[in-house]
Amino acid sequence: MQYSTALSDFVLVLTTTYAAYLSFQKKDIEGLFGAFGLLTFVIAAIFGIIRFGFDSSVIPAHQFLSNFAANVGVPLIGASFVSIGIFRLHKNNFLYIAITLLLLFNVFSYFVKFPLYPTIIGGLANVGILA
Repeated sequence: MQYSTALSDFVLVLTTTYAAYLSFQKKDIEGLFGAFGLLTFVIAAIFGIIRFGFDSSVIPAHQFLSNFAANVGVPLIGASFVSIGIFRLHKNNFLYIAITLLLLFNVFSYFVKFPLYPTIIGGLANVGILA
């Protein structure tokens, strides 16, 4: 068991849950999508606590959820920042972005192996966050 990793995942759950709560309190579409993106990390970190602290049989679920958070959660957070800072996205655009991200995640995870996809989508999301 890797208790230090379980402890860091626990701290991640606490802080990210609080950040998602604050984001959700904004009561706008940016806050909602930001909160959803953050909650993907909360769920993955909960499975990380279980994996590293108690039971290693959840490794496949933890890996899937971590990939989901990286490939869907981060871009949703990036889209929220883009809508707040650069140009306002209509709420329908957020829905299209979410559906596109889910489809791309499934395609590149199960059907077409494209190892640079997480790097590209994460880089674009970080550009949106930093802009």
